[in-house]
Amino acid sequence: MTKATTFEWAGWIGLSATGIALVGAILPIAEEIGMVGGVIAFLCCWVLLSTRNADEFTQALWTSAASLAFTSLLLMMIVWPFLEGLVAGFRGINDGEPSFAGIIGCAIIAFYVGLFWKRMKGGS
Repeated sequence: MTKATTFEWAGWIGLSATGIALVGAILPIAEEIGMVGGVIAFLCCWVLLSTRNADEFTQALWTSAASLAFTSLLLMMIVWPFLEGLVAGFRGINDGEPSFAGIIGCAIIAFYVGLFWKRMKGGS
């Protein structure tokens, strides 16, 4: 199996695992399944990192995905506390400091969106 093929399979498996992690986060009965999905998505990110320079196309895919993930991190550092304050205001609950735990999940989702957007769009 070549590095480019490994990169492609890791992308598909990571996308599927991210979907499973989202289902696990939404449905309270599937908490363990969501945890397994999150771990698999995390491991797939490491496989993608180690095989990102297989050829020019995979390097372009990686660059697109990493750029979108970084941009989402920067935007969510500004938007996330506002959203938490908005929700807390509607609920009437003041938890104090904003929690940045959801930002990492948003960045991973943005990574896979960038990866597959570039793959579906084509080109290098």
